[in-house]
This record gives sequence, C-alpha cells and structure tokens, in this order.
Amino acid sequence: MKKSNRLRRIGATALAMVSVLGVAAAYRFANAQGLFNGVHETSPGQCRVLAGPVGDITANTKSAYIASGNALYVFDGGKLTKLSGTPKSFDVRAMALSRAVTGETYLRTVLTQDEGRFAIALFRVKPDAVEEVGRVTTDMLTDPAAIAAPDPERFYVVNRSESKTAFGRFLDNTLLLPRAHLMWFDGMKFVNVAEHLNTPSGLALSFDNARLFIAQDYPRSLVAIARNDFSGAVENPVALTLPSGPLHISTAPDDSLIVAARPKTGAAEVYRVSLENGAPKTATLLYAKKGEEIRAAAELNGTLLIGTDKSLVACAK
Repeated sequence: MKKSNRLRRIGATALAMVSVLGVAAAYRFANAQGLFNGVHETSPGQCRVLAGPVGDITANTKSAYIASGNALYVFDGGKLTKLSGTPKSFDVRAMALSRAVTGETYLRTVLTQDEGRFAIALFRVKPDAVEEVGRVTTDMLTDPAAIAAPDPERFYVVNRSESKTAFGRFLDNTLLLPRAHLMWFDGMKFVNVAEHLNTPSGLALSFDNARLFIAQDYPRSLVAIARNDFSGAVENPVALTLPSGPLHISTAPDDSLIVAARPKTGAAEVYRVSLENGAPKTATLLYAKKGEEIRAAAELNGTLLIGTDKSLVACAK
C-alpha cells in the first residue's frame, strides 16, 4: 500500500511538472507570436502603393531593388521599373547588394528551386536589366532567411532553422529552440561562423563592412557583431531588445538601421534603430499597420519603402 501511494505521489508530481512546463511553453510561444500585443497604426508621411506583394527589398544610396511576384524591379525614388534578365523561376527569399572594385553593382539572391532546394545566385546589375553570372548551392541551405554580402564573391547567409524537415522546423519555431547557424561563403566553401541563434530572420552589414547585424524574430532582438573581413569570423555580440519580432534589416544612408518587424500575426511595423559606436541603441517606430504581414523595408532618398504580403508602399517624409 505504501509503495502504491508513493508511486501515485511521484506520478502526480511528474504530471504537475509537465503541466507547468507545458503552460510556460505555451505562454512563451504566444508571447513570441505577439498575441498580447496591440497595434496602433501610424506612418511617417504621405504613403502610396507602388506594386503588389513583396518578397524582399534591398537598397544602396542610389536605388532600391524589389522582388515582387516572379519579377525584379528597381525604384529610383520616382518610378518603379521592371528589370529584364531574371530566370524563368525567380522565387526570391532574400537579396543583398554589393559593389565590385570596378564600380559595378551586383545582386545576391536566395532562390527557391525544385523539390524544396535552395540556391544563391549572383546577378550583375545593368540600368534596365540583370545578368546572372554565377550560382552556388549546398545541403547546408536548409531554411535560408537572409543574406549579406561585403563584395560580389563573398557573403553571409543564415538559416532560420537547421532542420531539413518541415516537422523539425515546426518544432524549432514552436519550442523556440536556438539551433540556427550563421554561415560564411569565402568564395570557395561554406563554413559555420556562429551557432545557437534563435529564429534569425534578417542580416545587414554596416557601410564600412566592420559589423554584421542579425535580426532574431522570436527573442525580438537585434544583434551587432564585429567581423573579420578575411575569415568571416564574428565576435563581441551586442544585443538590443525590440518591442516586436524583427524580420528584415537594411542600412539607411545616415548609418541607422531600418528594421521591418512583426508585432503579431497579420500586422506590420517598421523601426529606425540608432547606433552608438556600431551597436544598436534605441528603436523609434516609423510605421505600423494592421492586416498585412511585413516582409521587408528600406529607406531611399528620404522615402521609406515597406513591403508586405499585399503591397509595396512608399512613404515620403
């Protein structure tokens, strides 16, 4: 009888512990998804719709490039122009611009291929077209979410999840497991340079290429890391917690960061993050809207470009 009572007590204790852990995990997941967040709509000025759904946006000081549908567009601050030269299948996950020593502009794109595989293509940018000049792939690209390139030959790419199965990615996202890696391509091979990232979703380089910025969705953090330009190694991370989950980062002309963030499912926010000695310091809300999933944002000549699952919006100050 005593043994039976002891077993019942052990079972009840174990069940209580599992219940507590389950409730804690459910709360953590709900909080990460922004279920307790409110959204108060705002914009920095007059806004106009330029195009339909956006895959990604990347910009330099002269132009912004937008992946929309199965096409690539360039925006010069006045009009949106479709570029020719993209492959027939142009399903873009992420993009990054870089400049060669010759002064030519290049565009790196993460493309979805057949059977769930991914490739990273390199395009030479011309005034009215792009020309594909190279493509690399590896089994290490399990769930690529963002890319950043200091030059046309080399780049960083990050997987949101390291799992090679849809169920594994679901577990990573649901349990908020820090299992993602940051990879560096040195022109010849891929190497892991950082581990234990939690749902990384955005990458950007400072204008001097001295620092790499990483957006982590569920921890709602923006991390700045010093980088070695030769080896790609990163060190000395400094993090800033944001009110919403950051999904995309771009560098603004004033050396601040434009961060596209998700306050909750079906909502969009954009922040300007100021830097101090290269580290993120404060975040200021620029734009918020309900009913649209944020994809990307960038700033060009005083115009804020916001890309969502429904539209490309340009907001002038």
